[in-house]
Amino acid sequence: MISGSRKLPWQHTTVRVPWHDGGWSGRVCTAPSANTACLALTRIAAGKRADQDDYAGQMFEDLQSSVRPPCVDERVSFMANHDLILRKQHPYKVSSPETHGHFGETILRIEAFSAACIPFGWMLKSNVEGDEESGIKGKADALRLAYKHEREPQLSFETGWVQDKTNQLIMLDSFFGALKPEESLCFFYAKKTPLSENAGRVIIGAARVKGVGNHTEYAYDGPGQLQGVLWERCVRHSLRPDGADGFLMPYYDVQAAAAADTGIDVEKCIAFAPDDQFESFSYGAEHLGHDGAIASLLSCAAAIRACSQVIETDVSGALAWIDREIARLWTARGIHPGLGSALTAFGLEHGTLLAHEIVRVGSNDGEVFDAFSFIDAFAASPKSFPQAETYGFGSTYRQKWTGLARPRRQLLDLVARCSLSVEQATRAYQPSQRAFSQETSDAEILKNPYLLFERDEGAADPIKFGTVDRGIFPPGAVREIAPLAPGIGMSDGIDRRRVRGLVTDLLERAVQTEGHTLLPRSWIVRRALEATLDPRCAVDEDVLDMAASYLVETLEAAKTSEGENALKLRRYGVARTERSTPFPINGD
Repeated sequence: MISGSRKLPWQHTTVRVPWHDGGWSGRVCTAPSANTACLALTRIAAGKRADQDDYAGQMFEDLQSSVRPPCVDERVSFMANHDLILRKQHPYKVSSPETHGHFGETILRIEAFSAACIPFGWMLKSNVEGDEESGIKGKADALRLAYKHEREPQLSFETGWVQDKTNQLIMLDSFFGALKPEESLCFFYAKKTPLSENAGRVIIGAARVKGVGNHTEYAYDGPGQLQGVLWERCVRHSLRPDGADGFLMPYYDVQAAAAADTGIDVEKCIAFAPDDQFESFSYGAEHLGHDGAIASLLSCAAAIRACSQVIETDVSGALAWIDREIARLWTARGIHPGLGSALTAFGLEHGTLLAHEIVRVGSNDGEVFDAFSFIDAFAASPKSFPQAETYGFGSTYRQKWTGLARPRRQLLDLVARCSLSVEQATRAYQPSQRAFSQETSDAEILKNPYLLFERDEGAADPIKFGTVDRGIFPPGAVREIAPLAPGIGMSDGIDRRRVRGLVTDLLERAVQTEGHTLLPRSWIVRRALEATLDPRCAVDEDVLDMAASYLVETLEAAKTSEGENALKLRRYGVARTERSTPFPINGD
């Protein structure tokens, strides 16, 4: 790694690929002009050729560069069993010859069973540098990287992308350095498919990261002050046609079955990326934490089971792989996946970096790590972890930590158990920053942690139900080592607090994705049972009736235009197609 980059704790990665009608195996689509889903990617839409069908089914390697489809640059060949050679030109060579004219044609070798990943979010200046006036901290400052704005060249045009070679390497090395071969997973996803009009990201498959290629510096036609590297690096993966170490979703078979039987509910067979992981399924390639990987695998498992109901296929291998990986990731996740954000909310300027160091030093592979116990130990004996002071956890912070009132520590522990952003954690932990929809005390949150989700809907990046739910319901190993305090933890999956949170989430989604301000109770029951939660929240009519007096605080009963019993969120008021009624204690 170049000096100035940082070795981050290992992460998983997402990789955006275009939809392909024949398996992403290094060939042109069998019917290119019929594949309109790939046009969701700008570079493909801009470069689509009128004569594309003339090359249907041909190997990319057999085509001249001038006639290769633009999807080649969008990782469409990630399942190819052979290398592919691409010839790259700097995008500013022609438009800015005074600064980029010396950049020459550069060879990029795409290895077999790999994807040439570009983490655009790590090369976008606004993300890297942040905005001091708006108080937005960039990645470079948050991670204490040696990126320097002063290195960036003065160009004759505005660009939002990092241009200096050293800065580029610092950001790219930090991103790719967090991918740990044999441990990190790789999730392939599409922005759009022909299976659904749903705007959610669709997971295509998952595999293990086997390795990451080196960077490629641009070739130069002559001398020039500016230098740079290609942003692509090959991420080698374990996915093979036999599915021994990873899986592809059986979407082609589902597509064929749906064409023959219009009664098939295709949506159930699609593995959508979790709502609370949208940022990780953006920017082409991005880090995905253990929480996000677990949620993504749960989504895949539910969709695979649904697929097995409509097509004849053996899904046992894929489900067994998912089960093994989820079990492994729960251990790797530890008790406090949101530790860095929680420590920042606690007041530490570099809480995220301190959390990285705590996990690096204190955790052991294969063991559940209790970060709070580790902090207790060095707060009592500072010499046991001198690195703490390097990141600002000095004597006064040790005093603050050890002097926390029991409810405040319980709240900080709860926040750290949820994989929140710094901003979300600060709203959750600091009462003065808690701009919820109604005034909420620490005691109320400890009494019902799902209030973090229910009352944060007005934020630009609201806390999601799934994020809180994974913090409340970790696996048995975590609960045994560090259970939540009595009154905060829940004994089973249909605790009324969880039921209300889930129903609220279902109604929120209905408003946002379908335009429905209410849902029939029968729909709520069905969608609750289909929710990718672990453990399952087995909501039925009896559970709704049992929790009725509690649900009424945020929900109200309604009737659909057909007279069916329904529920809606109180804050949306009365819609034209329903009439409000008192909450039906007995469901009628």
